Amino acid sequence: MRKHNALPYTLIGLLLCLVVEPAPAQHRTDRSYVRSGNRSYANSRWNAAEIKFRKATDMTPAYADAQYNLANTLYSHLITDSVPNAQFGEVCQEIIDLYTASAANETDPQAKAAIHHNIGNTLYLRGLFEMNNRKEGVKQTYAQCIAAYKEALKANPADHETRFNLAKAKAIYNAVPPGNNENQQDQQQQQQNSQDDQQQPQENQQQQQQQQNEDERDISKENAEQILQALMQDEKDLQEKAQKIENQKNRKLEKDW
Repeated sequence: MRKHNALPYTLIGLLLCLVVEPAPAQHRTDRSYVRSGNRSYANSRWNAAEIKFRKATDMTPAYADAQYNLANTLYSHLITDSVPNAQFGEVCQEIIDLYTASAANETDPQAKAAIHHNIGNTLYLRGLFEMNNRKEGVKQTYAQCIAAYKEALKANPADHETRFNLAKAKAIYNAVPPGNNENQQDQQQQQQNSQDDQQQPQENQQQQQQQQNEDERDISKENAEQILQALMQDEKDLQEKAQKIENQKNRKLEKDW
C-alpha cells in the first residue's frame, strides 16, 4: 500500500501503484473486478476503473483493497480537473470516507500511515478549492488536514514528507483568518491540540517532542506570504501533472483484458 507521491515542493501527487494483495477465496469475483480496475487505472482509464472498483465494493462493502483503490481513482479525477466545481466537495468527502473505511481494519503501521497521509492530501486539495472559490470552512478543513497528518506520523514518525506536509498545513491554518462560523471552532481546535499533547502516552513523549520541534523549525521557515505563493505554485504543478497524465492516456492502448 503506497501513499501519493509528492510533486516537487507540493503535497499532491498521483499514486502509481495500487493494492494488489491476495484476497481470500470468497472474494474471488470481487478480486476479478479489482484486477480489471487496476488494468484500467494503469491505462489512465479513470472512468472504467471507477466502475469496476465500485462493482467490487457493491459486492463486498468492506473489501478494503477495493475501497482504497476506488479512493485513489477518485483522487485521480480531482487532480486531472475532471470533477465539476459543484461536485468537488462531495467527491473529496467520498474519498476521505473510503480511505477511512479501508484503514479501519488495517494493522500494518506503514499502510495505515499511507492512508492517513492520503486523507491529509485530499483535505489539502479541498482547502485549496475552498480558498480559490472564496468558500467558508477553509480553516476547519485545514484543521482536519493537520489531524490526518498527525495520525500518519503516529503510525510512521520517520516520514519526513508527511512532516513537511504537516508543517505546511499548519502554516496555512495560521495564515487563514477564521470565517464567520469558525471562531469557536478555531478555539476548540487549539484546545484539542493542547489536550492531545497532554494525553500523549509517556513512552511516546520524547518522540513527540522531537517531532514537534522539527515541525516548529519547518514552520519558522515559511511566512504567510510564502505559503500563499506556494499554493499558486501547487496549482501550476497540478495543471502540468494533469496534462502529462492526459498525454500518457492518449498514447496508451485502450485494451482491457
